[in-house]
Amino acid sequence: MPILARFEGITINMYWEAGGKHKVPHLHSKYAGKEAVYTINGRCIAGKLPANKDTLIRAWIQLRQKELIKAAVAMQNNQNPGKIAPLK
Repeated sequence: MPILARFEGITINMYWEAGGKHKVPHLHSKYAGKEAVYTINGRCIAGKLPANKDTLIRAWIQLRQKELIKAAVAMQNNQNPGKIAPLK
């Protein structure tokens, strides 16, 4: 589970589970011992984070959409997705 980014105390990892629980490329976002799972389109599909952190994550996903798609393709091909710039 590669770490894509860290910002504002949030760690974001990407998963690819073809046929797995979520069945789509997705991000696990962790903050203060809590976790939420987002699609690369920004939809929260599991868990919950504080509203202000949820807003930051969704903004980051929107800003980094092209990079997230490239990272998902890399993971499908068993390649390292690399890092994605945090929010500044």
